[in-house]
Amino acid sequence: MLKPSLLGIPFLMGVCVTAAPTEMVDLSDGLLPRSWLVESGSWVVKNGELQQRDARVHPARIFFPTRMLGDFDVSVEFNIASTATGVRSADLVFRAEGSTNYYYLHCNSQMDMAAFARADDSSYWTRPQRFGKVGITPDAWHTARVVGRGHTFVFFFDGKKIGQVDDDALAAGCLGLGSCSAKVAFRHIRIQGTPAAAALRFDQGGSRHVRILPGPERGDASWEPALARLADGTLLLAVATLDKE
Repeated sequence: MLKPSLLGIPFLMGVCVTAAPTEMVDLSDGLLPRSWLVESGSWVVKNGELQQRDARVHPARIFFPTRMLGDFDVSVEFNIASTATGVRSADLVFRAEGSTNYYYLHCNSQMDMAAFARADDSSYWTRPQRFGKVGITPDAWHTARVVGRGHTFVFFFDGKKIGQVDDDALAAGCLGLGSCSAKVAFRHIRIQGTPAAAALRFDQGGSRHVRILPGPERGDASWEPALARLADGTLLLAVATLDKE
């Protein structure tokens, strides 16, 4: 559920994205909004947080497909658990035309690195632009913010500008959240934006982001789903079972 606010959020140097009201995502009822689309991962709402609980999924994604936006300003607080191995990232998805076609801000706690990347039908990690070390630590709350106006995107981490990117591949789309090889909690999701100029329909395609690993017998449990190539050339799909908490 979204709660409107009359706060105006500046884009950059005093220029506003739109006159649209700011909306806060209400997670107080403990229910995952039915309009949201879980593409991958194990997502629940608990204690006023949106939680992705399966650290073996790489990447995990949830989309908010009912609002296709042009210009936007979105921010979220996130907390990455230190218990997992691997990338351990929280991702802020934007301009998503479909489940395999979007931009995102990647906050990697393993490398303390933030980056802009594009997902397309070939891979979920294309055209990356890295912003370097920004102070991403696990087991701590951080705030990520992305402001998009036209083809220009400005990125903030814990209130500080960390980078700016120009990319014209995607003109409009919905927002979303994600993680890579991590359990992540999200809260205080704030959205402001203008509807897309042209009518767009979110393309819910099947996931094409499957990694093929060398055998001999199984895939890498930190990357789900995975394919292992056996000695005889056979491909074996490896999907782990989520432990109940």
